[in-house]
Amino acid sequence: MDSISETRAETLELLDDVERFADRRFHYRSEIATLIQLATTYEQKKFFEEIIFLAKFSWSSYNVMQRIGPTGEGYAKLSAEFNNSLETMMRLIKTLIKESSEDVKAKFEALLFNLSAEAMNNLLRLVADLSWLKNYSIDTGRSIV
Repeated sequence: MDSISETRAETLELLDDVERFADRRFHYRSEIATLIQLATTYEQKKFFEEIIFLAKFSWSSYNVMQRIGPTGEGYAKLSAEFNNSLETMMRLIKTLIKESSEDVKAKFEALLFNLSAEAMNNLLRLVADLSWLKNYSIDTGRSIV
């Protein structure tokens, strides 16, 4: 129990560092802390590393797609890759939360996994948040989990 509390404190400190680095507050700080905690507790760090990698790719792709528009060169291919990366990321998040409480599962279900425009907007905000974790990891050489 104590090691989980210590990890939580370390996780929160890490998130503080990343927010300072990004010069922005996370939209989904508690959800990110939960994912980090689950990845650490259940030895699924590779999944979390893959999630933040996919988030960085997805966020970059989304921004390019917004810039070039649907008629832009390469949009269709980029859109397909973007959708695939989001699907993979969501599958990995579901794998991480599989071991969590029913409350956590319900929270993620309501936030991200229902098929609504609001869930898609929430997912994009989470992707933006998670992409900063990857940027921080790359720029500082620090592992997130």
